[in-house]
Amino acid sequence: LTTPGPHNKSLFLIKYDSSGVFQWLQRPQQDATGISEVQKSYTFGHYTDANNVTHWLMTMGAGTHINGAYTTATDDYAIFRFDDQGTYLGQTPINLEFTNGRPTYSAVLTMDETLNRYYISAYRRLGTGNMLDFLGSPINNNVALGAVNAANGNVLWRMENTGGNNFTGIYDLKVDDQSNVYLSGRNFSGIGSVSDTFAGYSFDQTSLSGGPASGPFIIKLNSQGNSYW
Repeated sequence: LTTPGPHNKSLFLIKYDSSGVFQWLQRPQQDATGISEVQKSYTFGHYTDANNVTHWLMTMGAGTHINGAYTTATDDYAIFRFDDQGTYLGQTPINLEFTNGRPTYSAVLTMDETLNRYYISAYRRLGTGNMLDFLGSPINNNVALGAVNAANGNVLWRMENTGGNNFTGIYDLKVDDQSNVYLSGRNFSGIGSVSDTFAGYSFDQTSLSGGPASGPFIIKLNSQGNSYW
């Protein structure tokens, strides 16, 4: 780790065909990757569209990456696009900034191909000093969801929970053919009380054992972020 080089590359994207046969490997970080770049390189998922273009949410830290095709002086995130041969096509900047660690599954990505937009969720870790700037402003509570123009990264809308830094998290996002958005996750509620609301819904599950209750949920929204159920 103390010697910069391609052996320190920590991010990868691999394609297999439908029979599980290896097709290609993309390792986007610069060849001179050092320990500081490894510590600033994170991936939070990908989405492959109907044209076999893969959209990959990640950051590689400052440097010249993807075989010299992408140069940045910051640690900012972006959604990078690769065609079905693994060729880099470009990227869309995404405003994400974590402080004091990145919780597992703290960001989730999906895409609405019809509207050419990305949906991204992110949440902080319970009971820590983690801070998170998400799509232009800090997450003051715990979890947020936003819609982003895929062409330029402009934020179309953003919502956040209301119950403070508890344990509400979104673990998966899906979009249907009518551009409705489905988000699933879980919430911890206290005994006999409502600890949080998100997208207009109150999480009111209770525990009979004297401790907090963990409640899974699925919520349906329209493309403007308005609730259905």
